[in-house]
Amino acid sequence: LATQSALVTPLQQASHTIRVFSRSQGGFYQPLGTEPVVVAPLIVPTGMRVTSIGPHHIGLAWDISPSLAEAPDFLIPSAYRIDFEQRDTKAKNTTMELSSDTASVTISNLETNTEYEFVLKAKSLAGTFQSGLGQNPVIVTPQGAPSNLR
Repeated sequence: LATQSALVTPLQQASHTIRVFSRSQGGFYQPLGTEPVVVAPLIVPTGMRVTSIGPHHIGLAWDISPSLAEAPDFLIPSAYRIDFEQRDTKAKNTTMELSSDTASVTISNLETNTEYEFVLKAKSLAGTFQSGLGQNPVIVTPQGAPSNLR
């Protein structure tokens, strides 16, 4: 089998050392190349929180790590993405991609009195997305005016 590339999943949010081996016809494995490949996780934002709530919008913000200034390029996100869905139907409403220097966003056109779940992910240079280890989604409901007032 001559494979030129492979996707190794799932990897935990930690550094990994990957060695590539070839198997001879006799079943023996020998390492290819002399240096292992070190794979490290992206530096993902933390602390996503709600900054504003309206009848049809939610404002969100997050903290961008100060360690990005000293990090190698392959650890720095090329963009961020917010995935959100209505919690009762689990219907993906949308995915919103943002530039890597963005630390907040307002999401509009939401339904009033409907619970939404928001997840922030970072995009690698290879185009894959990952969320932070242990990062919980933000769950919030845009509140409309009471309808039972007389």
